[in-house]
Amino acid sequence: MRVILLAIEGNLPSALLGLVDIFWLASQAAKQNPNATPWLIQEVLVVSVDGQPIHDGRGKTIDVDCALADIQKCDAVLIPGLMPAQDGMPPRGETIQAAATWLSKQYQQGALLCGSCAGVFVLGEAGLLNQRRCTTTWWLHDELRNRFPKADVAWGAAWMMDQRIMTVGGPLSWIGM
Repeated sequence: MRVILLAIEGNLPSALLGLVDIFWLASQAAKQNPNATPWLIQEVLVVSVDGQPIHDGRGKTIDVDCALADIQKCDAVLIPGLMPAQDGMPPRGETIQAAATWLSKQYQQGALLCGSCAGVFVLGEAGLLNQRRCTTTWWLHDELRNRFPKADVAWGAAWMMDQRIMTVGGPLSWIGM
């Protein structure tokens, strides 16, 4: 199984790097227990739109493994939360649109897509929340409904799964994702 962690300018560092840590710890535990179920995740990559390092929400540089264009097919994509833009809402822009286009292609090829907190908005930009039950953090609920009126947004849900699209709530929800 090939898992992609989507690195976007402004990612919450705890979410992106926390996912990196969890997958690394799981692989180490699997290596140390010969009787364990075989580790199904063979590759976890941190990927940015252009393959260049990103700056997290605090301005710190985070290195990535490659660009989205280098990944033709994957099994799952996890989109960590993002720091709010100047207006206090999830960011928009060319990078988000480029990621959304790539996510749409991955979904069409059968990938599971998971968005956490404001990362859910990237799925919305891809049109992947239309007619799907979804959630986000409570303080972005109304913005998600307004930005993506075709989405079926659940108030206060910790997580939702609808047709290979998983959405989870607040800033620490990446742990459950």
